[in-house]
Amino acid sequence: MILPCNIIHGQTKFDNNQLAIKVYQIRKNISEEASRLLETKMQQVITANGIADDACSSRFIMTSKIHVINKNIIASAPARVSLELDVTFFIGDVIENKIYATQTITISGIGINENKAQINAINRIQTRDKSLLQCLIREAKEKIIQYYQANGERIINHTKLLCKRGNYDEAMCLLLQVPENAV
Repeated sequence: MILPCNIIHGQTKFDNNQLAIKVYQIRKNISEEASRLLETKMQQVITANGIADDACSSRFIMTSKIHVINKNIIASAPARVSLELDVTFFIGDVIENKIYATQTITISGIGINENKAQINAINRIQTRDKSLLQCLIREAKEKIIQYYQANGERIINHTKLLCKRGNYDEAMCLLLQVPENAV
């Protein structure tokens, strides 16, 4: 019991890149295959911006909603489906039900069916797009760090209590989420 609690005291400072956001994609208005692709794209966005997609982290998430703006059937042999989609990305705190940042992009795709058109459109999302997605991440990062600055000491005290109860894994998981400049 002494060792894990000493680890907590020794690890209250972390590299700023230890910030964790869990990617969670709700499958609505989108096929399962396209949903998995969109989830992968979101994971690429957060990791390209120095954030971990951590299974321990369940407080802060990145998710998205897709709205079909336009759907056309292109008369050709074979017929094609053309889709124009608005994809709105959200980063927020699921426990307090707060949205920290949003960003909407419009994408389009063509395929032999609606599923293939969705996949074609999602493949066009530029995960390293500085003007859009990095602004989303930067805004969310600032607000998440502010959350930890306001609540860091409370989190550390809670991890100490978890250690006393023998919940070492939960304590470490919770503590490892606190970024360096928050405490």
